[in-house]
Amino acid sequence: MNATLSLAALLSLALAACGGEPPADTRPTPAAGDPGGGRDVPGDGISDDIDEARYDGVGPARFGMSAAEVRAAWPGELNGGPGDEGEACYHLNPVGQPDIAYFALMFGDGRFVRYSVANQTMTAPGGGQVGMDEAALEQLYGPGIERSAHKYVEGGEYLRIDQPGGGEGVLIFETDAADTVTEWRVGLLPHVLYVEGCA
Repeated sequence: MNATLSLAALLSLALAACGGEPPADTRPTPAAGDPGGGRDVPGDGISDDIDEARYDGVGPARFGMSAAEVRAAWPGELNGGPGDEGEACYHLNPVGQPDIAYFALMFGDGRFVRYSVANQTMTAPGGGQVGMDEAALEQLYGPGIERSAHKYVEGGEYLRIDQPGGGEGVLIFETDAADTVTEWRVGLLPHVLYVEGCA
């Protein structure tokens, strides 16, 4: 039994002895397919607090915020910046994640314009995830998916879903030749359409 579990067990026993009940866990648990998205696994470099992928941003970061505003709002440290890629377009990544592609925040002219995901722990707005097939995406997003051929993967596609209600956000899934999602991204035009990072 680890120290956290031991402490929780002792607290529960103490409260029971005093006639009280242990406090309930008030953190929301997203349901399957919840547009709010899934909670990340601890230790992947993205805080447990960053559990909400939306068409207008992710966690506390909203499209249009400056890099300084995103850094101040983000619950952990972010790597990267204009010195790595150039002032016009660059990425920030949470410290501690397995690789750069796992999760990235893109900035265009100093403003947050897109985030991209290449992991199976995060859930896109509407419920899509890496590893799903196109049939599963069609069940989630309906017949309005716009398809185009993948630039580098023969038989792969880009699947575009515009923000419901006419908002500016765009969700794009990339699939491989087996029609399986390999990554996804949400952002503003034109940045969300870039297929080579900042190009």
